[in-house]
Amino acid sequence: MPVVFKSKAVGLTASNKYTQTKGNTEQTKTKCSYAWAYVYSASQSRKIYVRPPVIDKISITVPVADHSLRTQVLAHLKSAEIGGKGKDIKKAWNWQARKEYWIAINCTLMNDQTLLIQANHKQTDSHLLRLEFNPAKQGQWGLGYLKHKFDEITGGLLDWGHVVKYGRATRLDIAVDLVGVRMSELIVSSNVPGKNHLYISEDGQIETAYLGMPGVNKPTEQLAYDKLQHAEDQGYKPLYDGILHTRVEMIVKSTGQKLSKINNVKNPLGRVAVVHPRTTPPGIDPVVWAMFLDTCRFKGVTAALTALPECAWGPFLAPLQSGAKLCWRPDWLWNHWPMTVKASELLKSA
Repeated sequence: MPVVFKSKAVGLTASNKYTQTKGNTEQTKTKCSYAWAYVYSASQSRKIYVRPPVIDKISITVPVADHSLRTQVLAHLKSAEIGGKGKDIKKAWNWQARKEYWIAINCTLMNDQTLLIQANHKQTDSHLLRLEFNPAKQGQWGLGYLKHKFDEITGGLLDWGHVVKYGRATRLDIAVDLVGVRMSELIVSSNVPGKNHLYISEDGQIETAYLGMPGVNKPTEQLAYDKLQHAEDQGYKPLYDGILHTRVEMIVKSTGQKLSKINNVKNPLGRVAVVHPRTTPPGIDPVVWAMFLDTCRFKGVTAALTALPECAWGPFLAPLQSGAKLCWRPDWLWNHWPMTVKASELLKSA
């Protein structure tokens, strides 16, 4: 039987200092001014801060029932696509953006972000527009600017109130950051069946895990990765003043959920289990413990345990159960979801 970790939520508060270990040295930094869902101790001098979930990407389909209005909106979008609406609005040439839609536009926003607007689906008229962007990176002012640009691109014929009232969320990327811990320190596994793909660094550490993939050439809907390393690899400014952090991300597709009702999205965070084994158990050789943890990361906890005599499981399993209880609390995290939606200002008409 697979080993399943379940835990109840515990509320904690964050201090204003943070100590991280990099190489053989410890660095103390001032904690960034973010909201934390909870905090747990990795050691006497080290705390891990877990952020509430954020909306890392959203796609919204927007219907327009009136035929005359549809025609007018498409005319404005076509004008924008050929360069009639300013330098920050350009035709999207990416084949994926144009695969299913006759019109595709990229609009440059604040913080080097982009609003993708697709229109006039090639096979269905169930919706006129599809929007895709990253709310978490916009912030209050950025989302206000996005709404202004949407109004501009559609010639003032549609406003954000129309999107809120009639739009449907077809994809939500929901991310949780664990600040102060590397991906390679954690054991991350899928609670849904499927294949796992791991990306390993040159020094043998797991940097990215694609979890529960349903089959060949079918994308995963669960992943975890070293977000700081990702920022360094992509060449953009890291979050949290460069403090180590791991991101766990869930992709919720084809919800058909009305945008105005996304507060009711079912909690997806239980799809994965995240364990932070913090200390070597008493009586276990540190080398044996390190090898056991590597087996857990690469083959799974169940496979690692079954390689041992069942009578020896206790000392190995107890630290994992403790590490799961402290580290990953899906229900507690999802209690913050309504606040996440409100703070995003997605449902605010203007």
